[in-house]
Amino acid sequence: MPAKSLYSGLKEGAYSHVYNRSVESKTMFTDKQDYETFLGYLNDCLSPPPSLDSTKAEFTIKGRTYTGVPHQPKNYFNKIELIAYSLKPNHFHLILHQMTKGAQSDLMRSLCTRYSIYYNKKHNRKGSLFDGPYRSFQIEDLSQLAPLSRYLHTHNQKGKDFSREYSSYAEYIGRRQTPWIKPGTVLMRAGNYQDFAENHDLDNDRQNLLKGLLPEEKTTEEAPTGLERTVQEAKKVESFKAQRSKTPEFVATMSLIFALLFTLGVRNVRDTEAQYLADSTPQKVPQVIQTPGAAEKPQEMQEQVAGVEDEPVITQSIIITVKDGSDSVNLREKPSIYSPKVGEAYDGNIFELVEENSGWYGIKLEDGLAFVSAKYAEIVEEETP
Repeated sequence: MPAKSLYSGLKEGAYSHVYNRSVESKTMFTDKQDYETFLGYLNDCLSPPPSLDSTKAEFTIKGRTYTGVPHQPKNYFNKIELIAYSLKPNHFHLILHQMTKGAQSDLMRSLCTRYSIYYNKKHNRKGSLFDGPYRSFQIEDLSQLAPLSRYLHTHNQKGKDFSREYSSYAEYIGRRQTPWIKPGTVLMRAGNYQDFAENHDLDNDRQNLLKGLLPEEKTTEEAPTGLERTVQEAKKVESFKAQRSKTPEFVATMSLIFALLFTLGVRNVRDTEAQYLADSTPQKVPQVIQTPGAAEKPQEMQEQVAGVEDEPVITQSIIITVKDGSDSVNLREKPSIYSPKVGEAYDGNIFELVEENSGWYGIKLEDGLAFVSAKYAEIVEEETP
């Protein structure tokens, strides 16, 4: 059954099915580089951490060369294991084995944050990449591991060579070996895995064996392709034409719409006339008194601005970090708990940082500015473009 809280109650040794999808089911893996970047982040998190000597690098500041250790990604080796995975254009599935309490939530926060920052930079977008916090379904009966992995590896597949998909299927049938993928727990229960996976009715898995371990059917559907959307729209147009030709009330409805549009047009003309009269009223223009040397300042300012533009710019974002077991945190109109609520944010959501105000962060939304308490967010300093 899905856990009520994503970040508490999951004990050491627990197995879970973790799922997340992109906002509005839009594509989040657009090409080979996107898939491999996501898998590269998993590799960083789950492989043994490199030694300090192997990570040392030289860097130059103002003509002087230094040797140091660059910032390293968070590592969860021996804290959590990846049993299986499947990546689809608009969502992903992971089967995880948590060996240290709290490792799953930390891993998912790090993984989703890094990939969101990468994807937004590459595709020049802003805002949350994921539809919300990831969903976690605890696997209490280990006999369900095998059919669950089978479902992840083969569902929604159009071809028959499942090893070519972005999943751990190749590791399960011996075509590829990846140290940070651990299929042993499943293989010991499945026998000949290829026959087990490919000669089975997946609908039976969903309806009987995997109840409570999979998200709703609608969340796993693929986003329609361009051709599919075109066909859908064409069907809608044909349906509308047929209904129009058969419905006597169509003419009356269109007449009503025309009357409403005409009324709105007349009101817009009146508003425009009133605005024109207001704009044509003479206004007092404040007198500008020029002080000695003022004429030279614009040139100095231009030179200063030109110098600033040559410097690298570091942008900052914030990531929502809900650590008290809640599902979300409130966004406020002003930096105060007594200010009206304007929305909610979920753990792992990323926003552009606009300002800091006495324990509050001002963040940019599509329709304006909102504030979130600093205790529910952390600043993420993005790399210099």
